[in-house]
Formats: sequence, C-alpha cells, structure tokens
Amino acid sequence: MAPGGRRVRGEFFVGQFGSHPSKELLLMFQVSNEFGLFTFSVDKALERHAESKGSGDERHCGPFGLALPDGGKVGGLGKDRQEFFRQGAVHEVIRPFGQIKTLDAPIEHRKLHPSVPGRNLRIYESLIQKRAILSERERFYYARELADNGRFAEAEPVFWELLSVMRPDSADRGALCRGLAACRDAAGDPSGALRFLLFSLENGWPSAVTCCELGRRFAAKGRFDIAIEWYQRALADGGHTPETFDSPDCHGFLPCIQLCLCYDRLGQIEKAVFWNQRAALYRPDDPAVRYNAAYFAGLRART
Repeated sequence: MAPGGRRVRGEFFVGQFGSHPSKELLLMFQVSNEFGLFTFSVDKALERHAESKGSGDERHCGPFGLALPDGGKVGGLGKDRQEFFRQGAVHEVIRPFGQIKTLDAPIEHRKLHPSVPGRNLRIYESLIQKRAILSERERFYYARELADNGRFAEAEPVFWELLSVMRPDSADRGALCRGLAACRDAAGDPSGALRFLLFSLENGWPSAVTCCELGRRFAAKGRFDIAIEWYQRALADGGHTPETFDSPDCHGFLPCIQLCLCYDRLGQIEKAVFWNQRAALYRPDDPAVRYNAAYFAGLRART
C-alpha cells in the first residue's frame, strides 16, 4: 500500500494503491492474521450494508454484477490467514481457496473518470510481444478487449480456440458464445451469430443475458412471438445459469420493457400496458417507461 494509509476509528486501514493494486492487496492479505480483511478501490461503492461474520478457513465473496444503471462490476472481500497469490495482468485477482461463502452485499464498480482508450489491449499485446504465456482467463479477456476495440477478425480465432478448452459449466461460457456471435455479426453473418448463441444453450439453462440477446435478435426480425418466449424465459429461468458478466437489467427491467414493445407490435395492448407497469417497478423514472405510459394513455383517450 502506498504511503499515507491510516486507521479509521480503530477498525479500518485506509490508503491508496499503486500501479499494481493486487501486489499491495497480497501484502495486506499476508499481514492480516487476526481480523477480516475488506478491500475495495475508491471507484467502488457498497450498495447496501451487510454484516460479515466468519472465522477459521473462510473467504467471503460478494456477488458479481455488470451493466448496472451506473455501470457495474462487483468486488469482493476476504478473510484468511493463508498465503494468497495474485493472478492476471489487467484484471488482477487474488484467487481465494478453502471454504468460500457468498454474501448478499453487492459492490458496484463505478468509473470516476473515462477509461484510457485501448489501455488494457496494449497491456495484453505487450505481454504477447514478450512471449508471455497467457492463462485461459487472460486469453478470454484479451479476446474481449479485441472485440471491444472493433478488432473482431483478430478476436474470433481467440474466442474459437477457447471454446474448445473452456469447461462447459464455466460461468464465462455464455459471454464466450456471445463474443463469437458479435464477431459473426461484424463479418456479415447473422445466421452464424445466431448459431453461436444457440450453441451456448447446449449445456443447460440459458442465462438471462443470452435470453435477452436472443429476444433482441428475433424482435429485430419482426418475430415478436418468438422474442416474447425468450424475454419471458429471461425472467423465469435466467437465474439458473450464473454468469461472470451478468447484467441485473436482464433479470428485470430489460425483458419487461421489451415485452411491452413486443405485445404492442402484436396489437395486444392490455398485455403491453401490463409489462410497461412491470418495467416501472424497476425504473419508474425511465424515459421509455414514461413515454409508453403517455402513449397508452393517448390510446385510451381515443377509444
């Protein structure tokens, strides 16, 4: 930890991390012998307080979420006396072991400043130039960075290679197939993109994120009846499949607001109104919700 750390109210040690935060985190884990250790960076915020209790060989981890209304990754907390090892170059982690418990205390990752364009990709490319051997996790993030920077032709073979080695029950499997689908879309092959999305269903329940993506594609084709099936599945079954890159909106607001659209396009106005009201339970002030409410009020006024 960089100089300037201080103890707050005798309970928390506050300080700043350097350019390799996991190195300092590792040091903190090694010197934390008797008390639980809770760390998160300055751009993360606790969504709500949750009491943490644990003893012995336990690690406490918060659930991971992505694409919250304000942006969102979720951090974690750990309590341990054992030795930890940092892993990764860009998305550095200290992987826990032993008995791991999940706490209902999400931590949001909120960017305080815009990210430097291409930073993560340059780090990976520098490692590759130095002939570093990337782990499966690092190759997956490297492929995602390539795709995020519009380099789909380079990302696709990396995604494809990972598809043959990644465990079928991996929490990254859905995102991997969606990455391949994005590459096929960029190549002008929407049918191939759909095949990869459907391939992600081979090993069990589809995730809510994948269900919403399938719903979006069928809605764009005007197949609102099929889109409705996928959006309803996102609400009913999406929680069966955990995802590293989950989206809370795909478990609630997004399928509801899209079901409103689909039923409206099919002329089933009462059902459309119902799903707009359901969407309002998640985001009552969302512009789409308000627009739809005014639109339906206008329809009722004309009848």
